[in-house]
Amino acid sequence: MEQKVKIFFKNKRVLIIPAVVLGLIIGAFLYCYQNDSAGEGPYLEIDALNVGKADCLIITDGDHTILIDTATADMSSGILARLQELHVSKIDLMIITHYDKDHIGSAPYIVKNFTIEELVMPDYLPEDSERLERLMELPTKNKPKLIAKPYTVQIGPIRLDIRPCIDSEKLIAEKIEKNKEFDNDQSLVTMLTFEGKNFLFTGDIEKDRCKELLEDDSFSLKADWIKMPEHGRYQKKLPDLIEQVNPTYAVISTSNEEQPSDKTLKLLKEHNIAYYGTYDGDIVTICNNRSVIEVNAKKS
Repeated sequence: MEQKVKIFFKNKRVLIIPAVVLGLIIGAFLYCYQNDSAGEGPYLEIDALNVGKADCLIITDGDHTILIDTATADMSSGILARLQELHVSKIDLMIITHYDKDHIGSAPYIVKNFTIEELVMPDYLPEDSERLERLMELPTKNKPKLIAKPYTVQIGPIRLDIRPCIDSEKLIAEKIEKNKEFDNDQSLVTMLTFEGKNFLFTGDIEKDRCKELLEDDSFSLKADWIKMPEHGRYQKKLPDLIEQVNPTYAVISTSNEEQPSDKTLKLLKEHNIAYYGTYDGDIVTICNNRSVIEVNAKKS
């Protein structure tokens, strides 16, 4: 009888060990699943800041930070405050789309307060050449890179395909001949890819640059999210651009004083695109590791 009792407890211990291991595995799975459901794990956050009729977009996955444009100089304190709120210690990539003051103004203040690993800018001589000279002199970790050809960079889980104007000299000459400003159409256009979702940043491109992009078979414009060009101003090629991109969400960077065009908003409504304007506050876009996109306006 005693021997049977001993065997019974011995066998019970044998059964307990795999049961405990199985329980730990199940518990770990549930923990990971719950964390995923709560938004833990890989995620992307895009903050389109309320900086008036100007552009400044902070992109982060928690480990890496990308900055697209820096608004005007008088917005520097707000930009720095938001970077600090996001616990940014350095900026892996700063993209200056073009050299208008509403895109480059706060660059010196940001460089002064954060290490900039890489600064990328379009390779053309702006109407105000001193602006480019000042940017080239900024004390970034590596020498600023002027982009004349498509440039692709991988930063952690974030892929960026950066596109300059294909024929910059020709487009500039055509604009000068028509006595028109040419900087906007020289904007770098960036397609960001994260977890299978695409986010398109268009700078201030106008009709001629839209046409060029639409005719470029080497570059797919299809995206889930778009930062609308030129602060929401309507232009002839905008319907074709929206049709090609076919986004679910659109973000417009502008101010209460200079609202987006009614025709632009009508176009977005006709395509059932949810649109958000920075005139309502910072626009925060979150894409989690289940490729779910959420866009919210933080009221000022």
